[in-house]
Amino acid sequence: MYNMRITMLNTHVWSTISDLVIGTLTIPYLFFPAIAGTPLGFFNYFEISPFIQTYIATCCIAEVGSSIVLLFENRYFYAVSEKYRINNPIYRNLFTIINCSIAFLFIIPLYFNIPDQILSKFLIIISYECLSNVINTHQITILTMDPKIVGILFIFITVFLFGQCIFFFVYSAISLYISSKNTILSERTKYLQRKYFISVCIQISVPMLLVVLPVYYFTFSIIMDYYNQDLNNLSFMIISMHGFVSTITTIFIYDHYRNYTFNLFSCRKDRRTSIISLKTIGETTFVR
Repeated sequence: MYNMRITMLNTHVWSTISDLVIGTLTIPYLFFPAIAGTPLGFFNYFEISPFIQTYIATCCIAEVGSSIVLLFENRYFYAVSEKYRINNPIYRNLFTIINCSIAFLFIIPLYFNIPDQILSKFLIIISYECLSNVINTHQITILTMDPKIVGILFIFITVFLFGQCIFFFVYSAISLYISSKNTILSERTKYLQRKYFISVCIQISVPMLLVVLPVYYFTFSIIMDYYNQDLNNLSFMIISMHGFVSTITTIFIYDHYRNYTFNLFSCRKDRRTSIISLKTIGETTFVR
């Protein structure tokens, strides 16, 4: 676990930032299947452009996925033999930089052709009559009139990030559960490696469901041209709980975190007696 302290911290930081941005700073109020919405968060008090707020929120979610890739890569690095991994630290750092950079850059093509806002609002009202009251009473921002662009970008980032996760997961599992039978590691070491690998998978999979399920709904809404504002709002509420659920999951699946947390909130004080043995010529003195 010592070898994962930086990657685990990176995941927790991005999960927390993502929750803070979506749940407090931006609070996106979107109208899928139309690629339009309005921010309701704290950033509005600073008059930050809705386009910038959208970019920040999207990148934060993508960086959570990037941090998960780095978690699996870390387990892969310590699970497989040296000939099947990247041992050069320069190449590993380059791998990290590429993943983090793509998470920041993948959404930029969406901003190359921002439509005329007045004309776009008129076209959305024609296409979705149920949105006419909302558009007339809120300051709506429209990113694009072509939902396919959004679909292509999100399919790209999903395949890019989760494709790596699947690769590292499969080869780590093979190394830990199949190839390890031929290694000279003790059974105790093998058991601890497998146990920790399972803990990492649980730590990631449980909170990620809170992101994957809403994204599936957004995709369904765009493809089927289905509008349900209640489900749109519920989906973003679920996504904003990702960091909280991730923290709770981490506390419960790792013994050290769980024991420390329980002792921290327990009414009982953990009284420990330290015994120091001072050996002299004729006696041994114990100091409490």
